[in-house]
Amino acid sequence: MKYIVKKDKFTKARGGNAKFYILLCAQCRHEIFIYQKDGPGKLLRLYLDKFVAPKSVVEELHNIKTKSDMHGLQCPSCGELLAVPMMYEKEKRLAYRLLNNKVLKREEQSPLEYELTEIKQIKN
Repeated sequence: MKYIVKKDKFTKARGGNAKFYILLCAQCRHEIFIYQKDGPGKLLRLYLDKFVAPKSVVEELHNIKTKSDMHGLQCPSCGELLAVPMMYEKEKRLAYRLLNNKVLKREEQSPLEYELTEIKQIKN
């Protein structure tokens, strides 16, 4: 399946460059989801509108309206807590703050041919 870069005001504000990353649990190396990273720099936050796959996760995240609707992100394979909810105040955007050394990323440059399993959400 091919993914199309979502270009919005945030992509443009970060120089117009975007990459797709496959994010993996650092503990068990389970592939969890695909994420569009805009601009240069480290991956510190995962904005809800930049998740690309799996589709069920994308749909669920697009329905979240407030931080209180969010729960921590957990690896569906080993149960490791990967990220916690946050509001990025500078842009007034909901996001997940990645926990140190919990997520690995692999840049994806070719069309993806496989499906990812569901990501779990846990209550804090």
